[in-house]
Amino acid sequence: MRPIGILGLIIASFGVIASLSTYIRKKIRILGLIFWMAVWLSLGIISVFPVIVYSVASLFSMVYGPYFIFTVSIMGLYLIAFLLYNAFKRLESQLCHLAQSIALLNYSLERNDPNGQESSRDDHCSE
Repeated sequence: MRPIGILGLIIASFGVIASLSTYIRKKIRILGLIFWMAVWLSLGIISVFPVIVYSVASLFSMVYGPYFIFTVSIMGLYLIAFLLYNAFKRLESQLCHLAQSIALLNYSLERNDPNGQESSRDDHCSE
């Protein structure tokens, strides 16, 4: 095994440990764990058996193995960007809904005093 393969195996091992640790601390969900475990295990397998890259690349009519790795990596990054965008939009929608709910609750509390009678905003201001 070449030194770069050993380095790749060490990085993959740390990645597996970090992913499991993050999952145990409940910082990521099971789908995130599965994704990152697949990434780290793929790196480990490619580090130990680099010939696999050329075999898989030839299945997709790519002559040069590293082109295959770059292509798959870029596709994976697009997938991650898409998933992050969807998560951001979902959180933005939830935040907007929460802000609207708080505003309605504050408005309701300002309009009614503890006795259930309506009061104006000027009653709360002191001169």
